[in-house]
Amino acid sequence: MFVTRTPTLLRGAALVAVAIAALYGAPAFGASFSVSTEPATVATWPQPVYLIVHGTSTSSCGAAAVNVRESSTIAGPGYLYFQLQEDCLAGGSPREEPFSVTFALGRLPPRAYHLVVRDEHGVSASAVLTVGLPSAAIIETVEPPTSDRPLTVRLRDFGCPSGGTIGVTGNVVTLQYSSACPTGISPAVFEIEREVPPLPAGTYELRATDSGGGFSGLAYVRANVTVAPPGSCAPTDTTLCLHDRRFAVTATWRDFAGHTGVGHALVPPGSDGSGLFWFFGAENAELTVKVLDGCAVNQHWWVFLASGSSVDYEVTVTDTRSGAQRKYTNPLGVQAPLATDLEAFAACTE
Repeated sequence: MFVTRTPTLLRGAALVAVAIAALYGAPAFGASFSVSTEPATVATWPQPVYLIVHGTSTSSCGAAAVNVRESSTIAGPGYLYFQLQEDCLAGGSPREEPFSVTFALGRLPPRAYHLVVRDEHGVSASAVLTVGLPSAAIIETVEPPTSDRPLTVRLRDFGCPSGGTIGVTGNVVTLQYSSACPTGISPAVFEIEREVPPLPAGTYELRATDSGGGFSGLAYVRANVTVAPPGSCAPTDTTLCLHDRRFAVTATWRDFAGHTGVGHALVPPGSDGSGLFWFFGAENAELTVKVLDGCAVNQHWWVFLASGSSVDYEVTVTDTRSGAQRKYTNPLGVQAPLATDLEAFAACTE
């Protein structure tokens, strides 16, 4: 059951901690509830923030009766209170039913928030959230990361850098620094590079925290990065990785004036088996490459290549598990037909 409520009061001053509150009625809730936010842990002020309470209702009305509202509790400095209650007047036998109630907090001013929920019996659950300013900085990895080598993070910003500590908590890599300039010092573009030990393969969030950023004293920039297993395909601007990074695809080209270059990879959202390459502009895709698992049909992986270009090009597809490669070429001035290679790679059991 998913319920959304909109607050009628909710804005605070200076660094705040938010508390999220008492569960009414329903002795039924017991201790089985939790509190979280979306976004989790860190947000920037343009992002709407949602408070989410998960738990189990055991009333006769079930999850549909669970509701979040603001508490009349007087907030201390930096505290906001809410109550989770179960509006159930109907009789009948109690039944266990999981619930998830979402309360819209809207766009919160930059500051720190602490969210605490407690019921009438004193049972509590909590979450924390810090809201900062969006930063114009850029955070990225120096090279495509793999799990067999340290991860190097590069930050580019404008100001006067100081600090630059980096750490890993769960799947979040956080670089903390300050761009504030002392009186009389002119700001300039700068870079900070920091390294963390090798990380297990998986998806991570890179997060930079500028303690000198803006009136709130906090500014954030975020990016996602995927750490690949050793030897697997590492996606770059010129490398397309397909099927959970098993297949690496690259392209080169030569035009009618004799200019040469490399293809730039584009991956459609949610696509793991196909991608695009552009040669002369990102708005004009030249090639579509698709790798299909045909092992159940003929014990081979299949490669399909469709072209919208008559320049000279070569596409290389590499199976990173077996090391096998297939190359597909097109002569200058020829409009290439659809390439259908139904016996591209035989390593179905790799």
